Amino acid sequence: MADAFGAPLEAVIVWAYPAYEFVVGGGDLGKAAGSVLDQAIADAFDDHHHPPVRRHVLSGPTSHTLIVESKRSGMLVLGSRGHGGFAGMLLGSVSAACVAHAHCSVLIVRPRSAGEPAAQARSQV
Repeated sequence: MADAFGAPLEAVIVWAYPAYEFVVGGGDLGKAAGSVLDQAIADAFDDHHHPPVRRHVLSGPTSHTLIVESKRSGMLVLGSRGHGGFAGMLLGSVSAACVAHAHCSVLIVRPRSAGEPAAQARSQV
């Protein structure tokens, strides 16, 4: 969509320290979040068409951080982690907060269900 509108594409991941002090395995959570973001970007684009992506690894409360980011965005696109069945039809807390409070349009992208055909892109000439 960013390409179609001539807009910059920014990929954002937000991480926060757990509510408890002891982190199993220790390590740098920001670095781990960056690795997750890099893999998500690689998974989203094939090698033949990889647009420029500005990458942001942010720390803080997820919903609040994304809502603040939405002030400088044309559209906020969020993934959805459906849990199947009835629960899978509901928005998660982050998605719901962003839909209610973002300063721009919000698009929630749900994963395909098993057996569901892939979406076909349509172009207008």
